[in-house]
Amino acid sequence: MRSRLGVVLTTAAVLMSTSAQAHVFSGDEKWFFELSALYGQASGRLQTPAGGQEGSVTPSEPQIDESGTLSAELVFGRRLNNHLLFVSYRNWGFEGTDTYQSLPQNNPTPGGTECVPIQNAFFCNGDEVKARVDMDWLSFGYGYALDFTLKGGRSLLVVPYTQLDIYRFEMEIDHVDDEKAAENGRVDRRYNKGGLRVGGILEWDQNHWLSWGGKVASSIVLSAQPTTTDIEAYARFRLWDSQNTRGSLRAGVGYTFFRYNDNQTVPNQLEVEMGPSPLLALAVQF
Repeated sequence: MRSRLGVVLTTAAVLMSTSAQAHVFSGDEKWFFELSALYGQASGRLQTPAGGQEGSVTPSEPQIDESGTLSAELVFGRRLNNHLLFVSYRNWGFEGTDTYQSLPQNNPTPGGTECVPIQNAFFCNGDEVKARVDMDWLSFGYGYALDFTLKGGRSLLVVPYTQLDIYRFEMEIDHVDDEKAAENGRVDRRYNKGGLRVGGILEWDQNHWLSWGGKVASSIVLSAQPTTTDIEAYARFRLWDSQNTRGSLRAGVGYTFFRYNDNQTVPNQLEVEMGPSPLLALAVQF
C-alpha cells in the first residue's frame, strides 16, 4: 500500500504560539491556528474480527509497514488571557495496492499460498489486493498557560491541557481480481469511538527569534476505548511580526503511537506507530 495521508501530530503545541509573548512574539491577538505535518514510516497491525467471532480473523493480520507516510493536523482556537480553547482535526490513512503476505506464523509452509481470514473474508499469499485505511480525530480541548521568568530574564512557558477526542476508523480491503473478490469476499470495517487525552508542553526562549520546546501527551486509559501517545521536541522560529498578524515555524522530531483493544471474545487489536520522524508546523496568530 502506498501512503496517502496520515496521523498524528501537535494538537496543543499551537497553544504556545499564542500564549507566551516572550517565547514566540509580542502582541495581543486572540485567535490562532496551526497547520502541522509529520513525515516518516508507519508500522503496526490492524486486527479486526467480525463481531468478535472466533475464526473470523487471523491473529495480528493484516500488518502495515509504510514508508513515506504523511501525517497532518489543523488546529484552530482562541486565547482568553491564560485560558486556551481549541478544536483540531487530523487524519492518518493509507491507500493503494500490494501483494498480500501474511505473517510467518500464519503461513507455515515456505513459499506456500495459505489463505487467512480477515473479518470473514479470505486473502491468500500472493494475491493482489487493494486497500484503504482511514483514521480521523476530531478534538475539543482546553489549556491553561503559565509563564515563568528564569535566571537572566529568560522565560519558561508551561501549558497543561486536556482534550476530548472523537475517533473514526474505516478499513476496506478487496481483491484486485474481480473473480477472487466475488469468491473470497471483502473487508469493510467502520466504527466511531471517543476518548480523553491529557498532556503538557514546555517552551523556553533562546532569544527574541528562537525558542526550544517539547510536548508529551497521552490518553486516559478507559475500557475498550482508543489511546494515543504523542512525544515531540522542536525549535520554534519567529517568521514575521506585522501589525495584525504574527507567525512562527516549528521544526523538530515527533513520535506517535495509537492503540485500540476492545473486550470482545476475539478483540479488535489496532496498534500503529510512527517515528521518530521529522515534523514541521506553521502557526499564525491574528
